[in-house]
Formats: sequence, C-alpha cells, structure tokens
Amino acid sequence: MAQLLVTIEDVWYQAIASIRNYSEPDFEGKIFKYSSEIFKEFFTVPLKYDITNKLDRTEKCKPDLLLISKDFKRWIFI
Repeated sequence: MAQLLVTIEDVWYQAIASIRNYSEPDFEGKIFKYSSEIFKEFFTVPLKYDITNKLDRTEKCKPDLLLISKDFKRWIFI
C-alpha cells in the first residue's frame, strides 16, 4: 500500500486508491476531489505554475497542488 509522509508534521497518509488504475491527470483529479477529507487542516489549490528557487533562479519545479493551512501560516507545495 502506498503511503505519503509529511516530514514537517511527522504524519503518514494512506493511499485512497491504487495508482496503477489511474493516469496522472486522473490521479491528480481524485486527490483534489478528496483533498478536503485527506488534508482537513488545509485549503487546497490546484497549481500548474513554474516555481523558481529564490537562491538559484535556474532551478524550477511545477507543483501539482498547494496546501495552505487554515491559519495561513504554513504553505506546502506538492
């Protein structure tokens, strides 16, 4: 069974479905659909924009999801 560890919170999340039955867009859609149940302490925002490292402008990534804590103090890019 797949698991996701959020290291800053030391919390494990269990898989909601077998990923071999989904393509990446399907899987992302399923995660976003159930995100309020999976990440109860966070607002979830789909994200498909390039993020640039502040210290190294050549390093870029494209996160799929942004989690914002309900008190707006923690932001997690996935």
